[in-house]
Amino acid sequence: MRTLQQLAEGAGDGAAGGGSADEADARALEEMLGALGAGLEGGDGGAGGDGAEMAGLMESMMHALLSKDVLQQPMSEIADKYPRWIDANRDTLSASEVEMYEKQLALVRELLVVYDEAPEDMPRIARLMEEMQSLGQPPEEIVSDLVPGVEFQDGAPVLPDLGAQAGMPPGACTIM
Repeated sequence: MRTLQQLAEGAGDGAAGGGSADEADARALEEMLGALGAGLEGGDGGAGGDGAEMAGLMESMMHALLSKDVLQQPMSEIADKYPRWIDANRDTLSASEVEMYEKQLALVRELLVVYDEAPEDMPRIARLMEEMQSLGQPPEEIVSDLVPGVEFQDGAPVLPDLGAQAGMPPGACTIM
């Protein structure tokens, strides 16, 4: 939480004496980070706000991340590559791994149907994504093709040290 507060304070400090557009952007960023920080700390979602505002913010972010515009194309690519990958690797996989990957493929295909027929059905989309995630990560070879240049470790992307990029000492970013 301290990192969010430092970012918000830094945004406010950088805006002092700046142009009006920069100042407005910095103020908006500061307010957003303050509200997010307060909500994550168990606060009331910001000055004059409540937990419902934080829940609304989180729901809005999830809708954006799970939207057809964001996920349909990568999921379509996964659906195209998965059968060939399973066939090419079947001899080196255990029966349970093959079953898990085939279940993931079926969920991806079902998700694509939902995006075509009912893209506004967020509860169903979220449930399908949760089911897929509960089965583990898709094969690294498939996912790495979707996001070239991103390194993976144990099936998950390796995120950059954002704190270090912001000039903070290593390990100082409390979010990660």
